Amino acid sequence: KLASLSTEGRSSATTVLATSLLRNARYIEAIKDKLLTFTDNRQDASLQSAHFNDFVHVALLRTALYSAVRELGELNFYNVAHEVVKASGLTLADIAINPQLDPNSQAAREVWNTFTDLTEYRIYEGLRRGWRFVHPNLEQVGLVKIDYRGLDELCESRDIETVHPAILALSPAERKEIISAVLTHFRKKFAIKARVLEETFQKQLRRRCEQYLNDFWGLDPDFDELRPANRFVRPGTSTRETGAFSLGSQSAIGRFIRKRLSLSDDEYLKFLDSLLDLLVQHGFLFKLDPIDDHQLYQLDASCLKWILGDGRVLIDPLYSRRPNPERPVNPFFQRLYQESPSSFAFLEAREHTAQVVRVGERERREKRFRLSDEECQRDPELGRRLPYLVCSPTMELGIDIADLELVHMRNVPPTPANYAQRSGRAGRQGQPGYILTYCGAFNNHDQYFFRRRTDMV
Repeated sequence: KLASLSTEGRSSATTVLATSLLRNARYIEAIKDKLLTFTDNRQDASLQSAHFNDFVHVALLRTALYSAVRELGELNFYNVAHEVVKASGLTLADIAINPQLDPNSQAAREVWNTFTDLTEYRIYEGLRRGWRFVHPNLEQVGLVKIDYRGLDELCESRDIETVHPAILALSPAERKEIISAVLTHFRKKFAIKARVLEETFQKQLRRRCEQYLNDFWGLDPDFDELRPANRFVRPGTSTRETGAFSLGSQSAIGRFIRKRLSLSDDEYLKFLDSLLDLLVQHGFLFKLDPIDDHQLYQLDASCLKWILGDGRVLIDPLYSRRPNPERPVNPFFQRLYQESPSSFAFLEAREHTAQVVRVGERERREKRFRLSDEECQRDPELGRRLPYLVCSPTMELGIDIADLELVHMRNVPPTPANYAQRSGRAGRQGQPGYILTYCGAFNNHDQYFFRRRTDMV
């Protein structure tokens, strides 16, 4: 058989539906914000819960960043992480490995400092060239714009005129477009000089996260999220490898500048050396220790500014053949990022399958899912309430879930008996239940019952 791979979007659809159900249930307060999802593949349960949690992490970070920028108008490297954490709506009990900590204790301050440093890393990670269709960032939906401190003044000064005669014929706006494209390329390639992007600091941050933060808002122990910044190299004559992105004449930056200024390869290298020196002198780039005669550079994080966007998204001039072309904006994510960060702060998903082998963990998740916020807070072993559980057919029978009103099926069950058991988990105490079933577009079983729904119900 020939089968399609990763063309369905079932995980994304489930995450969006689950997020919408839970957030609206909490908003209208007519039903309990508690959702149970069934899937017939236990590996899919693990995948789905991780997919949902990743979505929540990214959505909360971006809604908090947009909220902070909208309130203050501009954020800089020294306050961006603090303001994002402040706007996130998260509490100490949400993020701490010990939810019983006294908020005024030194340990609590260490928790917040660690979480702020981790948030700063994730903010810089969000500046990279992202997934424009699957999960575009704030810049790619026109809500936030990244600018560079002092760039307008530099482009109007006489200092820039010494770089190359070709610059003299350009207006300040055209000069800014060229230099901004270079700086943005550094940023999108994650070549940023910042303390949280240094390998030594990240080793310390990993240990601090393990000690202070819980496994949901901290670091995943099975996946190394932190990675040090990249570098750009002005190549010399040495044959030694640098592991850095090239600034040579055939690089993306080289082709862009040579085309815009009509420079030969030799003229470009002279122009590049003068431009790099100027950008280092004005605090836009940071010159690292060389490797032989290779010169290494990173974008200095101190020049970054997060400002409010105007809703427009321009295509990167390094990859565009037309000047200042606009790109269509994804309206779903543009609306999503303008939501309140607090509407995402309570969300969390866990799997409930035979793969959960740690002693007592399945029972703990069942309790977190069944009990109320107040009941969970009284038990320090439980932590915060769990609003979303993704399970295999093990949850069809024999487990008390109490006041459940929302059931979602990630695929059409094998038989009507399975459907009856799964949908019957909702409304057990006499209240109505809301049952939602996702039918895969390329699954013959799902599509058969999508067209013959009464045969399943």
